[in-house]
Amino acid sequence: MQPSRQLKIYLLILLLQQTNGQNVRSICSPPPSPCDSASKYRSHDGTCNNLEHPKWGASYTIYTRLLPANYADGISAPPVAKDGSPLPLARLVSSTIHPTAPVEDKQLTLNAMQYGQILTHDMGVALNTTPPGIQTTKHLKKI
Repeated sequence: MQPSRQLKIYLLILLLQQTNGQNVRSICSPPPSPCDSASKYRSHDGTCNNLEHPKWGASYTIYTRLLPANYADGISAPPVAKDGSPLPLARLVSSTIHPTAPVEDKQLTLNAMQYGQILTHDMGVALNTTPPGIQTTKHLKKI
């Protein structure tokens, strides 16, 4: 089944939002308030936890990519090798590099779960905005 034109446009808009995060941050984010380097405690919203970059890791700020998105079709298809062949599955690569038997450690498992939960909660409050000049999908009909 081929994706509809509206879906392709929607996915392209999402791609543009993700790759243009840096530009959006400079336009949408208010200037950071001065940080108190003598403060004994971290801030509740993540601002000023890094004195050189006060907005890094702050709530309601946009995540940026380290590298541009890499999709086979430019929109959503998984990337392929330079010769066009499919790339190996991530699980196969991981198990090939680390071929050890699983280690059962209830404390480590609990810590990993908590860390994952903290990450997802932090990502849940990341700002999701539309860059200036990009048409939103509000005009599209729901399928």
